[in-house]
Amino acid sequence: MKNTLTLLLVLLLGTAATSCKKEGCTDDTANNFDAEAKKDNGTCTYDPVLEAPTVKTTEVYFITDSSATGRGDILSTGGTDILTRGICWSTSPNPTVDDNVINGGVSLSFDLYMGGLVENSVYYVKAFASNSVGLTYGNEISFTTTDIVLPTVTTDVPIFNNVTQITVGGNISNTGNGLISERGVCWGTSSNPTVNDNIIIEGGTSSGLFSTYISNLQSETTYYIRAYAKNQAGISYGQEEVYVNPHVSFVGEFYQGGIVYYLNNTGEHGLICALDDQSLSAQWGCQVITGANGYNLFEGEINTNTIVNNSCYIMGIAADLCANYSFGGYTDWILPSGKELQPLSQQLNTVNSALTTNGGTTIGLNTYWSSTEIDANNAYVWQFANDGSVTEDKSVNHYVRAIRAF
Repeated sequence: MKNTLTLLLVLLLGTAATSCKKEGCTDDTANNFDAEAKKDNGTCTYDPVLEAPTVKTTEVYFITDSSATGRGDILSTGGTDILTRGICWSTSPNPTVDDNVINGGVSLSFDLYMGGLVENSVYYVKAFASNSVGLTYGNEISFTTTDIVLPTVTTDVPIFNNVTQITVGGNISNTGNGLISERGVCWGTSSNPTVNDNIIIEGGTSSGLFSTYISNLQSETTYYIRAYAKNQAGISYGQEEVYVNPHVSFVGEFYQGGIVYYLNNTGEHGLICALDDQSLSAQWGCQVITGANGYNLFEGEINTNTIVNNSCYIMGIAADLCANYSFGGYTDWILPSGKELQPLSQQLNTVNSALTTNGGTTIGLNTYWSSTEIDANNAYVWQFANDGSVTEDKSVNHYVRAIRAF
């Protein structure tokens, strides 16, 4: 009996000792609270503590007269998912989502465009974000939209293309903080032209250089030219450039002492034939090699000077008759080269009509001397009857008609 009592006492003491030593989570607010634990062993776990997000309004940039871009950063999500994020703004301090707002972005940093702003106005901006706990705002930033003024534009110096067309343009160095809606050039025959006069809209809407053309210019006319640019503030003009268009000639025109019968591609230069023949029967002369062998257009002058300044010069020969001819105040008449007689032949009807109108003598289907030498004894003549040049002995008599270049 005594042994049995002893055994029971040992068992009770062991159980008590074991119960006193049980460890676990003893915090009843923890997820893993153990009611039987007598000693906390640091294993308690808890649900995360959720808070509203922490947000920073970082900057406002790309500011124009009507828009800007705001940047926000979410510094802390508050321990749960972000539900909304964005930018709010107002013309009064402390804007909220009840004012102007734009939502967007998927990352912790977001850039959002604010449009429809008014020029030269102060705006207040805050970034914001929300989660299941609540909505918070970042710090406030203020900015001022730009003020739109007239653009700054200069006028380029006109560039000659031909006697009826010039290149014109300008340079917009400053848009005036606005949007260029139109740019171009205006011109007139009076000073200070505006867009109510002649105008060419170039078509671009950016700043920088632009160019276009003015065509159908009138002969010997002075033009006043200004570049212009338009934005929301109005129209701005560049400085005035003055351009004097040269004489615009045409085949058959009586001009500078004779009849125009040839024009180059630009119409700036050409050839004029005399109103009358200088001779119906003259020799080329000089039965030596003079070196007057230029055949092409605008080479008759060199040929004529070579002949009359040569030691073989004889008074009354074809080159002499032309070099000493004077009419209309012009003394630079020459004996044409072989090629210079070709367009005269091609425009013969037009030229003869003009000769008749202006009291001159028509050119018949005769043979005329050119100034182009072949060798010591021969030179080219132009046969208007056959519309071509052939070789002829220098001693033979033929017609002579002087020309001059301009």
